[in-house]
Amino acid sequence: MNKKIEIPAIHDNDLRTILDEYGLSKKIDTGLLKCTICENILTWDNIAGLKVINDTIDIFCDDPNCIEIATNK
Repeated sequence: MNKKIEIPAIHDNDLRTILDEYGLSKKIDTGLLKCTICENILTWDNIAGLKVINDTIDIFCDDPNCIEIATNK
C-alpha cells in the first residue's frame, strides 16, 4: 500500500480527561450516555470514536454500522 492514511487517536488514559471537559464521563459511568447514531448505551469498553464540531460532540459506539455512518458524515 503506497497511500498514507492519517488516523487521529486518543490514548485510553486521556479519553476520560477529554470527556470530562464535556461533562460526559459521569454519564458514561452511570449508563446515561447513548451512541449518537444507534442510541445504544455507551460504556468505556464500547466507545469507538468521537467527533467535535463547533463545540458539539458526537460520540459513537463500536458497532460496525455506526463506525461506517460516523466516518461518512
